[in-house]
Parts: sequence; structure tokens; C-alpha cells
Amino acid sequence: MGQKEITQYTTSGGARVYCMPIQTFPGHFTNVYLVLAGDVITLIDITSGWGESDADLVKALEEVGERFGEKVTLDAIDLLLITHGHIDHFGGLSFFRAHSHAKVGIHRLDTRQIINLEETVMVVAHNIRLFLETVGISEGTRKGLMSMYRASKDFAASTPVDFSLIEGEDPIAGIFEVLHTPGHCPGHVCIRLDNVLFAGDHLLSDISPHQSPEAIAPYTGLGHYLASLKKIKATPGIDLAFGGHQRVMEDPYGRIEAIEAGHAERLDRVLEICKERRTIKEISSLLFDTLSGYQVLLGLEEAAAHVEYLSQRGILAIDNLADLEREVNPVLYYKTR
Repeated sequence: MGQKEITQYTTSGGARVYCMPIQTFPGHFTNVYLVLAGDVITLIDITSGWGESDADLVKALEEVGERFGEKVTLDAIDLLLITHGHIDHFGGLSFFRAHSHAKVGIHRLDTRQIINLEETVMVVAHNIRLFLETVGISEGTRKGLMSMYRASKDFAASTPVDFSLIEGEDPIAGIFEVLHTPGHCPGHVCIRLDNVLFAGDHLLSDISPHQSPEAIAPYTGLGHYLASLKKIKATPGIDLAFGGHQRVMEDPYGRIEAIEAGHAERLDRVLEICKERRTIKEISSLLFDTLSGYQVLLGLEEAAAHVEYLSQRGILAIDNLADLEREVNPVLYYKTR
């Protein structure tokens, strides 16, 4: 079974939380959380729908029953709250809908990614294609990366949702507080229950969540992400953070400071690299160890998010404006001002 060990936690208000890591892509695990608070049964995030991930979720619920005495099936779940519109957190929604009457919620800025997935994939693919033309890689590499991007989305389909997760409104079911935390995804939310935070991909224990430039999707970008980190840091009383991947974080505020420091260091490194004019490809190659496959695209996007942040603040500048004037979408070179 594509699943790691299930762990149990209890919030300060007595809610029971089960972290169920499910393999959503080869070697890639997503934490699906089962929350029992009062008489409300909630799932936070769902599988990708890839391979055996849907069946593994069913097996995980069965294991919770066997090990912890919580007899929960898919048709007993009242709510499904989706932290953000990335396929490894919602791709199994069609399967879930076929086996559960739960109400499904996601932030309105990520709703389109679920209810009209085909359009979203097409629009984002178009923006990525334009982005890749500017970074300084070969046409063959561009086509290969685009093929990989599309392949990871083709097994999911559009699925309806029932309500929006909106910051500032009454807690969902009188239990869950929503905090909008854009950056990693436009409609990313963190969900607070008592002294714990379901952080999705906003906070991860071992890495900083992937960033991409706003040129690809609005409400992403490093500026939005860093502002969202500050929002969580200013929210008192969080003792544990449950990430969408990796380990539970017992010092969420310390983890935020470590992520902020990591991005500050990377921004300084980009400025150092760009003392000579550089393309995004060159910057990415100097920032990261050897990348292969889909990681090449992720590295280019990560580098571009940092370049965009510095450019927006007037610290980096495009060094080949003449090409920008002559050509529709030229390769861009950046240099520290």
C-alpha cells in the first residue's frame, strides 16, 4: 500500500486528528487529515487520483478503525476542506464524490482549478509556454517540459464543489477558521482548529514550498508568499502545524523564521549571480544542484519567482530592452542595478 504510518493527535479542544500519508505520485506522499471534532467528521485534502491512491485512502480509514477504534468510512464524512488547487491535494475528488455525500469547500481563487480543470490546465500551460520562451532553454527542452506538465494532469477531471473557504467569515461548522495564504497557490488557505494549523503546502517541515512567478498565475509569487508567512506568524496560539507533506511541525513560528531566512539568502544569491547579466536558465543552474525531468521546470519557476520579486522592487533590471522592443517574447537577461 502506498502509505506511511498513520499518526494520531489531540487538539487543545479535544478534537482527534489522524495524519494519513498517501502516495499520490511515485515516491511523493500527501498528508490527508481525518478530523473528528464533536459530531462533525472532516477530511482535509484528498488524494491525487493517481494509481492506487484512492484505494489507499480507503485502506487508511480502515486502519484508523483497526488501530484507534474510529469507525469512519467515506460515506460517514461530513466535510472535505481542500487547502489549495494542486492536483496532489484534490485529484481524487471524482472518486470521493462517488462514495461520499460530504460537502466540499475550497477558496474561490482556486475553485476554477477544480470545477473547470480542463480550462485551467490549458491557460496555465499557455502561460508556462510563454514563460519558457523567455528563460533561455532550447526548443526541444521546452517541448519536453510542456509534455511533462500536461501528463501529470490528464487523469483528473472537473468536479463540482459546494462552498467557498472565506477568511473572516464565521468558522466552518462552528469549528474551522480559514486564513487565506496565497503564494504557493492563488487560493491557498491554512485552516485553524484550536491550537493547531492545517497548513497545506504553505508550511512544510523540511523544504520551502515551491514558488512560481505571477507571470504564470496571479496571486502566486514570492511577494504574496512572504506576506502570507507574516500573517501566520502574527496569529498567536498555534502549537502544531500539519503540513500537506512531510512531518508535523512542533515549532511553527520557528519554522516560518527559517523559511524567511532561506528566501532572504536566496535573494542575496540571485543579486550576486546577476552582477553579470544572466538568463533565468543560468540563474537556476547556479542556484540549484543538477536537476532532471520535471524538476527542471520547478527550478526555472523558483528562480523566476525570486527574480520577479527583485525586479518588482527595482533591484534587478532587464538588461536587453532593445530585444524586448523588437521581439514579441524574447529571451530576457537580468542584471543587478
